Amino acid sequence: MPNTCSDSKELQDLFDEAEMLMKKIELVYDDKYFAPASNELRYAFGHYLKYQNGNNEEDYTKAKNHIQRAIYDAKEFIATTFLERIKDFEKEYKSVAITAVVSDWICIRKKLNEINKQLSESKELKESMSLFNEMYVDLSDIVKTVEAAIPELDKMRRSDFLAKFIPIAIAIISILFSIFIASNTCWDSSGVLGFPARHINE
Repeated sequence: MPNTCSDSKELQDLFDEAEMLMKKIELVYDDKYFAPASNELRYAFGHYLKYQNGNNEEDYTKAKNHIQRAIYDAKEFIATTFLERIKDFEKEYKSVAITAVVSDWICIRKKLNEINKQLSESKELKESMSLFNEMYVDLSDIVKTVEAAIPELDKMRRSDFLAKFIPIAIAIISILFSIFIASNTCWDSSGVLGFPARHINE
């Protein structure tokens, strides 16, 4: 039968991790009540109280499983949000050469493809927990990398726009100037409204 002190410490460590993730969701992702993880912690608390009252190993195991599930749900949410932010980043800067700023972007894309493939595969909870632990670290690093690159990418986008816009603007101004010159020449040679110009010696 479980030892109450050591088991309480184990559950406390798991709870602290779950609470840290939920606070991150609340502060960073503006989700004040993340229902899936909150529900799992509520269930865990109920089983833990039963375990304390009856010292039933099954209740302890259920409490532990619910806390682990809360951690899983929180990490899954954060990983999915990371992927959405990266997808928005790619859409926003699709016209810019990202590799000019993020030199290992091709390697990052390969890693993202692997992560998406892993997410699409059905896995048992224990396997998924390990998977999300790895994903969480990888995606967190990728998000930090792309967000750090945004100021430089914005500069590149402005430079590219000016490089494309200025020649077009010059061409339009040249055409308008040519039309203006041509219309003035016709005015001088033909007179007002197309009537022949009157000369002084007539």
